[in-house]
Amino acid sequence: MSKLGLGLGLTVYGGAGEIGGNKILLTCGETRLFLDFGVSFSAKRRFFGTFLQPHRYSLVRDYVLTGVLPAIRGIYRRDLLQHAAELDDREPSVDAVVVSHAHLDHCGHVSLIRHDIPILLGEGARTIIAAREMSRNSSSIETSILHTGKSSTRIVKTFKTGDVIRVKEIRLEPIHVDHSVPAAYGVIAETAEGVVAYSGDFRIHGPMRSMTRDFIERCAEKGVDTLIIEGTRLDEYEEHSEDNVREALTGHISTSSGRGVVVLVGLLDFDRLRSLLAACEETGRALVISLRHAFLLKQLAEAGLRIDVPKLEHDRLMVYHERRGSGTFSDSDYRGWLSKFIQQLMDVGAPLVRDEEIARSPEKYVLALSQPEDITELANIKPPAGSRFILSTSEPHNEEQMLEMEKIRNWVDFMGMSFHHVHASGHASGGEIINVIEEINPRKIIPIHTEHPGLFAKLLRERGLDTVVCEPRPGETIKI
Repeated sequence: MSKLGLGLGLTVYGGAGEIGGNKILLTCGETRLFLDFGVSFSAKRRFFGTFLQPHRYSLVRDYVLTGVLPAIRGIYRRDLLQHAAELDDREPSVDAVVVSHAHLDHCGHVSLIRHDIPILLGEGARTIIAAREMSRNSSSIETSILHTGKSSTRIVKTFKTGDVIRVKEIRLEPIHVDHSVPAAYGVIAETAEGVVAYSGDFRIHGPMRSMTRDFIERCAEKGVDTLIIEGTRLDEYEEHSEDNVREALTGHISTSSGRGVVVLVGLLDFDRLRSLLAACEETGRALVISLRHAFLLKQLAEAGLRIDVPKLEHDRLMVYHERRGSGTFSDSDYRGWLSKFIQQLMDVGAPLVRDEEIARSPEKYVLALSQPEDITELANIKPPAGSRFILSTSEPHNEEQMLEMEKIRNWVDFMGMSFHHVHASGHASGGEIINVIEEINPRKIIPIHTEHPGLFAKLLRERGLDTVVCEPRPGETIKI
């Protein structure tokens, strides 16, 4: 490992002037530590898409060439560097990667990190990532993030709030924060040169807002010098709580007498799932979730984590027995995890519901889709005219997502359903972010995960705060 000299430095390779793709290298003396190593979807979309993908043999080379990945020696899997020998190194050039949470824009490209570099993440995040990988219809190099099978040499270490982790010259303290996925963390890094905090993604208006308060108060107590803070919604001031979402969902379901209700929710947004379940209970309907959604709930429940996971129960939370293969529910249509999971559900008498049952009695159910491609299930269910389709995820914010949403809207219109959007963000609003900075009172902030980094200085001045804003440029080191 090359010597870097004394001092504290920070290099943002991903997340500078963009939402997501966080790859933040923290250096202290000879210690090098990545905070997240996520997929930059904005960079990836410039050169790659559904039908235009890099070859396996040149994946890292092509991603580095196009700016999807940083050109750093000694961090990528050596088996992927046949055509990028200049990036190879006998020894790893970083000491660890800390993953703040399980969203792909923070952890997705850990899949390409060499296996002798330790990956540090929350216990819940590890369970979520593993369950998501096991339940994929297909796998690839990029989707196998932790790759912790029997033959794997990947070093994975989990943590929880209250743990202290020493990575050479850096003392790490992970502290939970509230976000739209469980097991999300901020991190405080103490060094002889100063105290740095990384917010990860957080919100103040969620059901577990007290966890974010714990992080804020600990940062203030530790006297954070430099705060690396997300600003996804820095330019937004509208605040919708999960309570507002639950009330709106209840309203839509209660006024859909005799008609169907279909809701698209995020696979990992369990707060939203609980809100939807509460709305169904209040309106006397059963909530039906996908097999993949149910599998993830089961994995989390069996992991013994401190996460409130809804339980599969008759007449309350049911599982959609989707058609595969021949479309006849033949045993041969279901393979791998799907075959085993369906059998487990049948063995314990779990409530499985098929499309014809929902079609026969649409007023009894609310069907929750966990991914946009599930929209084609509407063709099997044929909801009555005037049924409701509720988008309960964030609105599209790029061209690719807009095209995807257009297809969803086309399906909804074609089936004669009405379209509604009910959502509360997983990110803090602009006013909340500035309040957090004021309370922590760092000497310096580094804005990441935002398309409006320049807005920080303006909002801080308006509040009368003299906090220094260092806007990061991709690949440039900031001395802190």
